Amino acid sequence: MANFNMMPLFCSPIAVTEIDKDVCKQLREISSKVTWFAKGEQKDTGFSVSKNKNILDSENGLLKYFSSFTEEYIKELSFDCDIQLTTSWFSRTEPGGRSGNISNYNSWYTAVVYFDEEYSKDCGDTEFYRDSYGPFPVSDPARYNIYSADYFPVLPQHRAMLIYPSNLKYRINVNRSKELRRSFQFNIMPKGRIGNEEYLFDYK
Repeated sequence: MANFNMMPLFCSPIAVTEIDKDVCKQLREISSKVTWFAKGEQKDTGFSVSKNKNILDSENGLLKYFSSFTEEYIKELSFDCDIQLTTSWFSRTEPGGRSGNISNYNSWYTAVVYFDEEYSKDCGDTEFYRDSYGPFPVSDPARYNIYSADYFPVLPQHRAMLIYPSNLKYRINVNRSKELRRSFQFNIMPKGRIGNEEYLFDYK
């Protein structure tokens, strides 16, 4: 019987960690004061984001807190560079609502924070997915795993923070609970002079 050594080449590293309860409380307080895009202003009914896309610009303590987590994540991936948190915003999904397909282009990595005290198992999971393989034979595996899965659902949990490559596509499935499903997101970019020779760029 063959013994295979599987190598997950070119993977999309999704990191999950836990944040402080007081930080969650602070995010709840801020989210209660933001202005939201009204229904109909955005393409997907029942899903909206805050009009302010730079929440952390006026929250220096939170900026430092999340920057420290992000720096550790980048080091874990063996990148040796400074980082900066760019845009930051809240999103919410109303009961019966869902998002369309999302990917955060013009960014390097993205983080999502689940700050509410409780999330129902019916609130709608975040479903990461990949596009079709292309013009190749397709056969459903007997059992899906990290090598063969076309999608991977993540159910929100209080105090959880996910960091993932910004070009990784995802959608928020239907919120079948009776409560708002809220989260906080921010984008991550390199900072300073990155690359060399003709590939050198100064991310200010």
